[in-house]
Amino acid sequence: EMEEELGLPPHRVTLLGQFDTLHNYTGVTIHTFIGQIAHSDLPNIVIQEEEVEQIFLVPLQFFADNKPYIYDFNVVAEIKDDFPYHMVSSPHKYDWIKGRCNVPIWNYGEFSIWGLTARIVVHFLKTFNEQ
Repeated sequence: EMEEELGLPPHRVTLLGQFDTLHNYTGVTIHTFIGQIAHSDLPNIVIQEEEVEQIFLVPLQFFADNKPYIYDFNVVAEIKDDFPYHMVSSPHKYDWIKGRCNVPIWNYGEFSIWGLTARIVVHFLKTFNEQ
């Protein structure tokens, strides 16, 4: 993904290791890695505009010093009328489980860090602070 989206070959990134595997409520599984790109390689980045609008740098200290705004929302199952309740011995008006999710949001100058990117940052900060 990194090579495809940023145009940097693997030898230009120092891989520090696999970080974690995250599961999104939409069913997406993401394997995250931590790597380091030398400042001298930043001009060599060529973004794929179909996938990346732009890149910008944010010091880690910014995230440590600034808590994100958290937007909470409900995750609700939308079950169609044709669900085969007769196959699961359940009443037609089964009380499906409801969940909660949140979207962390940081504003850094003119940029917003939110959604999945922000969730990865939050998870990284929690893990980093525990060690």
